[in-house]
Amino acid sequence: MSRITVLSLLIIVGAVVSYIFYLNPGPIELTYRPGVTASAPLALILVSVFSFGFLLATAIAFALGARQSWRHWRENQRQKQLELHQLQIVQAREELAAGNFPKARSMFHKIIDQDPKNIVVRVMLAETFRRQGDLHSALKILDECRAEQKEN
Repeated sequence: MSRITVLSLLIIVGAVVSYIFYLNPGPIELTYRPGVTASAPLALILVSVFSFGFLLATAIAFALGARQSWRHWRENQRQKQLELHQLQIVQAREELAAGNFPKARSMFHKIIDQDPKNIVVRVMLAETFRRQGDLHSALKILDECRAEQKEN
C-alpha cells in the first residue's frame, strides 16, 4: 500500500473513533466472567481492538511472507543443485570422450552416489567400463538398470 492510502485509512479510523467517542463519552463496562469486569471509554476499547487486529494481521502477513521466502530459497537451492549435477555430468562425459576412463568412472560414481536413480549416468558408467574392455562390469550395470526400469 502507498503511504497516502495508509495515512487516509488512519485518518478515517481516527475520525470514526472520535465520532463514536463524541456520541458515547461515558465509560462502558466489559464483563469477562461473573465477578470480573473492566471499565474503559469506548474509544479506548475501539483503538485497542483495532490495534490488536492490526498486529494480528501483520503477524499473519509476516508468517506467510516468511513461508513463501523459505519455499523460494529451497527451490533456488534445488535449482542450483540440479545445475551443479548437470555440470558434473558434462564434465564426466568430457573425460569419457577424452579417453580418461579412470577419472570419468570416478566422476560417474560420484554422480551416482548423489542420484542413484539416474539411469542415464549409470549407462554412461557402463560405457566407460565397455571402452576399457571390462564387459562383465558393463553388463552388470546395464542389467541392474533393466531390473529397475522394466518398462524400458
